[in-house]
Amino acid sequence: HWAGNLIREGGFDQIYHEHLSYFSLLSLQRLIESSGLKISNVKIVPIHGQSLRAYVSKNGKTSFAVRNFLAKERKLGLHQTETYKNFAQRVQKNKIEILQALQKIRKSAGVIAGYGAPAKGNTLLNYCGIDTHLLPYIVDTTSLKQGRYTPGTHIPIYHPDKLKKNRPDFILILAWNYAEVIMRKESSFHKSGGKFIIPVPKSGSTASSPTTFIVISFLRDGSLAGIVLSIVSIFNSFPMWSLYRGSSGWTASPVSPRFVSGRAVARVREPYFMK
Repeated sequence: HWAGNLIREGGFDQIYHEHLSYFSLLSLQRLIESSGLKISNVKIVPIHGQSLRAYVSKNGKTSFAVRNFLAKERKLGLHQTETYKNFAQRVQKNKIEILQALQKIRKSAGVIAGYGAPAKGNTLLNYCGIDTHLLPYIVDTTSLKQGRYTPGTHIPIYHPDKLKKNRPDFILILAWNYAEVIMRKESSFHKSGGKFIIPVPKSGSTASSPTTFIVISFLRDGSLAGIVLSIVSIFNSFPMWSLYRGSSGWTASPVSPRFVSGRAVARVREPYFMK
């Protein structure tokens, strides 16, 4: 795992017993050089968000890619303790926002189902204390997991066909690294008005430039009907706002965590329901 991706994207659910190390190239360089070796090249590979692939030799020359990457890490502050303290604070904040979002849905009689039962998903569930009160069930395509329960939180795991029999209002994507595949596979759920929730990572970084999506949803909150325009950027930490028109006029509020409608990403602090 590359520590830079972990810190920047906030994918704290990847921290568990099978993942023992989270290196920056700066820390890996110190380890390698203490053994009399050198890092000659480095690449980022798209595994678990982003991982480092370092090429090590005894007498090799340090490439421009290595020097450039080390400079990038210093700019990200990966050599500073404060960076990791801030990461811990953001993780705690993310936990609160996830719980508030799910509790808001449940209080409004909305039904949420989980999709995927990977190790990272169970890390998230246990850290946030999410059990069957918020998430009645989870579906997973792996037959060995079906008919069993999530460790610690004891949420039952079913075959994805259960989504058709007991259709939820929202799907919490716990296997977020397969989010695109899951959303394509469950396109009928979206077409029928369902919405997807991606709890982590906090922001996308795959866009090479700021990309803005506009999602228009019709809603009813008690006797109040209106229109939500979620104007969203998925590029790093650009500000995100939700515009809501109610009986008293338009109001704006910051948005998080992410709600996904098709390929458009909308991070909404207080979830709105598709009518």
